[in-house]
Amino acid sequence: MNGAANPDRRQRLDRMHADIATHGLSVTLVAGGALPRYAYTVGLKDVTGSELIMCGAYQYTSAQVHQIINAVGSALRADPATTSLVVGAAGVFRLRPVHSSWSRPLALGAQDFFGTDDVRCSQVVPDLDHMTDDVPDMTVEWAADREPAWQWIHRPWDLPVARTAVVTTNLPALRGTPVTELARWEDDEWEMFAGNGPDVIAEDVRVVPFGTMVGLDPSLTAAAGVRIGEGLWRDGPGSAWHPWRRRES
Repeated sequence: MNGAANPDRRQRLDRMHADIATHGLSVTLVAGGALPRYAYTVGLKDVTGSELIMCGAYQYTSAQVHQIINAVGSALRADPATTSLVVGAAGVFRLRPVHSSWSRPLALGAQDFFGTDDVRCSQVVPDLDHMTDDVPDMTVEWAADREPAWQWIHRPWDLPVARTAVVTTNLPALRGTPVTELARWEDDEWEMFAGNGPDVIAEDVRVVPFGTMVGLDPSLTAAAGVRIGEGLWRDGPGSAWHPWRRRES
């Protein structure tokens, strides 16, 4: 399809070319759907043989993801043999190969830019101190049961909420600590916290897709049936959920 017939595509490609000319690479951040946030590059393939992709990693804000990928990209342009890199206080990042069952459905802009669906990618992976459970192992072929937070890459959305539904949560919940309190405040907005709600650390708060939370803990599917202004609590994993309602002032 030519640019005149698809002006949005033409604008995206022009922006990528401009970013590459100015910064040496273009970074695309994808968020707002059923999948965890991810980012990928365009502009490194001709230098290093592959583009970069960073999936999930909610330890970092979106702005930090941009900074990390740009730092790794700059290091690769200086030394294409780079396999790990310290990025300031963000930690140590390793590069590992990506199976095509991941790169083909995710790095669509790179495929459009190069005119092929065979764009090799390397995954940017944080160290264990900065790891969250939404970071997939992309070295092996995608499988829904192996990476449940990413199951909707290749299977239809089947949860009884909108694909774009979001959850405000905290980092402990994204590292495997069970959610013990949840509430629904809007049609497509929930809160789900691990630990004691009043003690949630502001710096630990993240907004993630509903599907990410349910993928990591299927028992959270119960949140879909909660009415606006109401919630659930439990003692711990495997415990029964109990209802609560917001008191009227």
